[in-house]
Amino acid sequence: MPRSNRGSGRTLVWAAVALAALAAFAFWLNFPQPHFVPAPLDPVRQLTDCPKTLRAFVPTNATEIPEVPSEGVPVEEKDRMVFRANMDACPCGCQLSLAACRINYPACRRSAEQLKKIVAEILAPQKVSPT
Repeated sequence: MPRSNRGSGRTLVWAAVALAALAAFAFWLNFPQPHFVPAPLDPVRQLTDCPKTLRAFVPTNATEIPEVPSEGVPVEEKDRMVFRANMDACPCGCQLSLAACRINYPACRRSAEQLKKIVAEILAPQKVSPT
């Protein structure tokens, strides 16, 4: 008995339809994306003063504070000075401790002035001469 070629023709049509459906599905999954370009890198601008924020003050636990004039302060008093710098808020309004403000924003003049006052308070009782 002779074989009919009708079945193989239908199979080819169904295979072509299935391939077209798969191609359409693949195109739908990988739809052309917009061409994103990275933003240009601008130099980081230095803040002249600390940013003012509405966050709540949280004491810090810094163990060293940069650029503090602590010459002449005894070792026992340095710990007290660092403790106060961690517990006192910076008067500039950034809501950071004096230590954190000094570390994060070294250009802040108010934290530097306040730390100088703390050092002066610590050194003041030691400068009293016996009479």
